[in-house]
Amino acid sequence: MYIGKVSKADGEGAVQPARVTTNSLSYVLNPISGGNWVTYKNYDINTGFLTVTVDLGGQTTEFQTDRASFCQPASYCAYSNGVCGCAKGSNCNPADNVCSWGVRDIDCPIAGCFGFAVTMPGAFALGPDTPPPPAPVPFSTDGYFKKDNVTFGSLDSAKAGECYYSTAPVQPASPATTDRRIPLECTTAERRGLLCNPGQQNR
Repeated sequence: MYIGKVSKADGEGAVQPARVTTNSLSYVLNPISGGNWVTYKNYDINTGFLTVTVDLGGQTTEFQTDRASFCQPASYCAYSNGVCGCAKGSNCNPADNVCSWGVRDIDCPIAGCFGFAVTMPGAFALGPDTPPPPAPVPFSTDGYFKKDNVTFGSLDSAKAGECYYSTAPVQPASPATTDRRIPLECTTAERRGLLCNPGQQNR
């Protein structure tokens, strides 16, 4: 990400490992000192870009420990011997294997998601605004869609859906071309001004 032109120390120092609590809709970001999941950070002083690598390979134990908490709903599923299966007394059918999906791919442990925060350096300044995109124009006024360049056809409404046209849009006519070739008999002055007789045979 771009954080502006600062020193390498300030650029890399802008990164702080953090956990994001997800037990409420507030999603609180909590900086963590020494979070080892941020395995690489590099700031390029020439481009102002900061690169950060997050590797959760060392957090396997926490994910495994919290698997039981994701075996839900408790009235239907129960966790036992490392497996999320049917709860006793429920109408859950073990053959369906539906409870196993609750712990198949945990997004975040109970303590919060692993991540990092970036504090923009005090010297950060926005770059120049990018120019706005060109204003949209109808196909019928865009020279690219002239008849000899693009062919419009009609499609039935079942396939076209909301893009259905009862008739194909009218395309702009191809602009008339002017023969600008210069007869070899022209003098240098005539070539510059295109003053030769237009009836002469071009070669």
